[in-house]
Order: sequence, then structure tokens, then C-alpha cells
Amino acid sequence: RRRYAVRVVFIGRVRVDGLG
Repeated sequence: RRRYAVRVVFIGRVRVDGLG
């Protein structure tokens, strides 16, 4: 379950960085 959380956080950060 920890790997899933890390992946969700990584994807969210990359998406915000791409938009910003």
C-alpha cells in the first residue's frame, strides 16, 4: 500500500509541475 501512495504523489507532483 505504501508503493501506491508514492506513485499517486509522484504523478500528482509531475502534473502540477507540467501545468505550472
